[in-house]
Amino acid sequence: MSEEEADVYLNGKYRARIVNIWRPLYRKIEACPLALCDARSVDVNDLVEADRISANYVGEIYYAKSNPRLQWYWLSEQTPEEIAVFVSFDSAYHNAATRFNCKY
Repeated sequence: MSEEEADVYLNGKYRARIVNIWRPLYRKIEACPLALCDARSVDVNDLVEADRISANYVGEIYYAKSNPRLQWYWLSEQTPEEIAVFVSFDSAYHNAATRFNCKY
């Protein structure tokens, strides 16, 4: 989203979400399953900022430090018929964090 679009859509008047849908395309996953971490188990102090650089975009992501409190889930032996759906961005949370000057 451009800065202009962010000014329009992330100003609190709209709610936007990025929803991911994951599934294997061809066969059952037997190694390296999709892993998901419950965001409620992440402490903001365990996040490390990192630049995400591509040919057309420079952004920022966070890596989580190892912490035994993290709650991980994975889809072992996921088949193409098993679909994982999860929210990776919600502007309601983004706007609240901005309002309280929080980093997330």
